[in-house]
Amino acid sequence: DDKDNTEHCSAGEVESELEDERVVKRKVNSDLLVTPCKRDTFKRKQGENKRSTKSRTATVNEKPEINAANRVVDKHLGRIVKTIRCLEQEGHIDKSFRERFLTWYSLRATHREVRVVKLFVETFMDDLSSLGQQLVDTFSECILSK
Repeated sequence: DDKDNTEHCSAGEVESELEDERVVKRKVNSDLLVTPCKRDTFKRKQGENKRSTKSRTATVNEKPEINAANRVVDKHLGRIVKTIRCLEQEGHIDKSFRERFLTWYSLRATHREVRVVKLFVETFMDDLSSLGQQLVDTFSECILSK
């Protein structure tokens, strides 16, 4: 009877945990250095004149831009993670789906898919059973495709 021992995740608990997570994230993010991925560096170098050291030096010293879509995902990721964990704890989704969904959401979901997930969470927050079923029905195919 593991279900009897499962706690229901209230909105207050989720918000409290999210605030704790934000404090930790701010500290971690302030210590991290953002670097361009290899593909971005390669594309920049393809467009440069190979004999010009000035342009290469300027490129190396530039600060990389942060992808706007990544900021949107990061802003809501904590709340989505907490909600998905609650869905698993209450038996509305299985562990395998949770793992695959969160990996897909954080790494591969398009800006549009992120908006749809956020809308589902906001709409079905009071009906976790429906939220779990809606996420499974809508995103199972996306999650399984590569």
